[in-house]
Amino acid sequence: MFSKIRNAALALAAVATLGTATLISTTDSADARGFGGGGFSRGGGGGMGMATTSTSTYVVGTLVVDIFDVMTKQLLFRGQAQETVNKNAEKNTEAMYKAMAKMFKDFPPTAAK
Repeated sequence: MFSKIRNAALALAAVATLGTATLISTTDSADARGFGGGGFSRGGGGGMGMATTSTSTYVVGTLVVDIFDVMTKQLLFRGQAQETVNKNAEKNTEAMYKAMAKMFKDFPPTAAK
């Protein structure tokens, strides 16, 4: 990669990937005492609550941008952003631009003191 760059001080490498993530959500019907409704006697208690678990899968886009010093081949900057991808291409493009603006908000990095 570096041997093809001529008269440049920096090289940029960007990688975009898509992956899936799963959200697992559990709801519990137990009352505030931790017991389900009903029970064995008037005093309550004894019954167990019902729990329901559901899952949903969604697509996540990840963008990683690396900037290298061409002469030393040292990594100078790495930015990463992730966002849920949906079926609306315009919204995905807008989200990507917002993520990149946030990623480069403090670029170039300041030298360590």
